[in-house]
Amino acid sequence: MLQLVEPRLRRGALIVADNTGMPDARPFLDYTDREASGYRAAALFTEALGSQHPCRLLVRTR
Repeated sequence: MLQLVEPRLRRGALIVADNTGMPDARPFLDYTDREASGYRAAALFTEALGSQHPCRLLVRTR
């Protein structure tokens, strides 16, 4: 999904990705963790319903 909207993202755009701890998120994480992808990432955790949920905050760098 991210790659579909990338042409519309400007440098400095912020993207918040939820549920990044799920096994199906691995291709997304692999893509955005590569330096050539044009993103800088930080891991975050949100809390809801008494448990923590891993998220990722991305900044578009190019």
